[in-house]
Amino acid sequence: MQDDLIYYKQRTVQISSKEPSGALPGEHSLRSSLASFGDIKPSTLSLEGGPPLKRPRAEDWGVTPHGSAAPHNCASTSRSSRTPSAIPDSTEWMRARIAHLEAELGAARAARDMSISEQDVLRVAYEAEQRARREAMSQKSAAQAALSQAEVEQDRLRAALGAKLSIERAQSIDTEGLYGTDYDVKPSQPQSEETQGRVHNTHLEEFHTEERQKMQSDTNELDEAKITIRRLHSDFQKLKFELASTQGQLESTQCSLDSVTRKHSSTLEEYKGAKEELETYKLKLENEQMLMKKLKDKLIPEVHKSLGATNETLKAFLSTMEQPPASKADSSK
Repeated sequence: MQDDLIYYKQRTVQISSKEPSGALPGEHSLRSSLASFGDIKPSTLSLEGGPPLKRPRAEDWGVTPHGSAAPHNCASTSRSSRTPSAIPDSTEWMRARIAHLEAELGAARAARDMSISEQDVLRVAYEAEQRARREAMSQKSAAQAALSQAEVEQDRLRAALGAKLSIERAQSIDTEGLYGTDYDVKPSQPQSEETQGRVHNTHLEEFHTEERQKMQSDTNELDEAKITIRRLHSDFQKLKFELASTQGQLESTQCSLDSVTRKHSSTLEEYKGAKEELETYKLKLENEQMLMKKLKDKLIPEVHKSLGATNETLKAFLSTMEQPPASKADSSK
């Protein structure tokens, strides 16, 4: 009985009860139950509360084909056994699922943007390392060229030094031969010859001094060339070490770039999968909403119609209950 009262409180029926004029079995309890329905307007039927509930048939109220009321216990048992059921509403969980998928989609987009930014940073670092590598290679080439030039210059200086030493030895031999010939041929020349000899010795000493200065300058140039060669060799070793270090950094950067690329590819695949799933759920939601709208448009007029028929049935039932029995009317006559 309580379930039936809750059911009729949710529907748009207004029933006014009157005090019974006769005493039929179960009439008083039925009227008291009907009086507790209250006033419910048809406009209070919610269009957003989900699909309508099933309406119990008129036979559940205990009306027999002859218009008489069935026993109260039988009617109560029949009404309690027919509890109204509701069509399940699946839009809420679908909205929650769509919100969850949108959140996952946003997270996937953020991860994709982060991976793209990391990839850009790694690309810039890779380009910088490539530039450093090219610069190191150019410096290495310049150092090798300078080293080759220094070796060529060293060979040239050695050849020039050898030539000068040979010329000096030849001049010394010629001078000694000249002095011996003079002394042998002209042992008794006057003082003027001695003066000429001193002048010649002076010129020879000047020549030797110039040669020694030239040799000293050549030696200094050779030492400077050796120092330059050692410095270039040390620079070459340093550049070689830097090149090896740069190659190691380049390999590590390439590995990081590959890992970021793989991560970006997996994130992009997850993003595409989440997007497709979101589109599927949106399509399902639209279909559910269209189905709910069609059900509302179809069932609400039927509910109003059935409620009107129920109201007429209840009025006929009450009018039947208000008529006194024929036996009591004859006895009163």
